[in-house]
Amino acid sequence: MPNSQSGFQPVGESVVAYKNAWFSVVEQPMDFLSEDGRVKKSAADGGQMNYVQMGRPGSLIAAVDGNARDGSIYLIQQERYPANVTLNQVRKDWELPGGGLDEASMEPPTAEDWLRGARAELLEEAGLIADEDDFALVGPTEGHFPHPSMTDRNALVVVRGVKRAVEGTGPEDNEIITGSGFFQWDQAHTMYMGGLAIGDEVYRISSEPTIAKINMAQRWLGMQEAAAALQPTVIDLAASPTA
Repeated sequence: MPNSQSGFQPVGESVVAYKNAWFSVVEQPMDFLSEDGRVKKSAADGGQMNYVQMGRPGSLIAAVDGNARDGSIYLIQQERYPANVTLNQVRKDWELPGGGLDEASMEPPTAEDWLRGARAELLEEAGLIADEDDFALVGPTEGHFPHPSMTDRNALVVVRGVKRAVEGTGPEDNEIITGSGFFQWDQAHTMYMGGLAIGDEVYRISSEPTIAKINMAQRWLGMQEAAAALQPTVIDLAASPTA
């Protein structure tokens, strides 16, 4: 993290407070500097703080069918323990397929890292595959942050032309996937805005990164379609009949 005349200034080395195969938590002691570069809070007065960095880069995959207006997007229904605890009920919300990269790291992933992770997660969680050329990383290579104060990067990978795999690897042991399927764009928006009633069930999306990436995927598709429509038609005059 670069030093500056104001803001946070690292003090000493960072410490890995926790790490597993999917997640890492790094603590970095910090001094807070005033605009003139003086330390406002430091270890001397007990005011030094630890800035916590959470590292779990992961891809969210938008498998789309059709166009930006009348198309659909593939979602999975998954039970999430934190939501159950917070809401005191069993919630099986709908979300985009996705997951962390092979190893938790604080270093920004490369474009190929995101794409490789997306291909693996799409097969694992959805049982879907597509040609490599049909995967597209949308947005900056370093990924996005769910909140400016967090360093938990994620990226959107849009994939078209998906088909059912002959054999999928199946979800991991700690994942409970109870449903999957394509939903129209407006259905996905309704799922986030309050719930989509289908039969006796109400389908919900409660994850802001999920709805943000759905909107981004739809917008990206629209931009691709608009750009394609503006491409000039090339006429081969040499092959044209002459009078």
